[in-house]
Amino acid sequence: MTCASFMTLSVYHVNNSATLTKPPDKCSISPQKYSMPSATGPATGPPQQIHLLVLETDTPLPKVSKERGSFADIFHGLFAKAGKSLKPPVEVQTSSYYVVGDEAEYPASLDGVNAILLTGSKFDAHGNDPWIHKLISFTRGTHNLLLQSLIP
Repeated sequence: MTCASFMTLSVYHVNNSATLTKPPDKCSISPQKYSMPSATGPATGPPQQIHLLVLETDTPLPKVSKERGSFADIFHGLFAKAGKSLKPPVEVQTSSYYVVGDEAEYPASLDGVNAILLTGSKFDAHGNDPWIHKLISFTRGTHNLLLQSLIP
């Protein structure tokens, strides 16, 4: 795995602040610091942005899909509404990948991604389908890089 293939971010909640870090391999991007928004505190500074990556492992029921869209659309709406209620507000950007099937693709990089959400699914996580193994591999790779970034 290379830095470009599997970038990851970790968020540490300490004293209402967070540090975003990247794996220590030859990545040229330095950690960033930002204040965690508050639901009750005064609004200060410009709106913050969070990029949510949604890995879709299923589709909503047809009636839900017709009314509300994909799972990525649904989660974007929920997180965007929550972000607007914070002070300062948090702007939510969402990108999504439908990861079911042999042709499933993943992002080439996780640069700028602050959170990854895997949707629920009717499929068996212990199944032997190639796309499930690919999802497990992607998740483990991202998790391993996160752990590497935590070890001094």
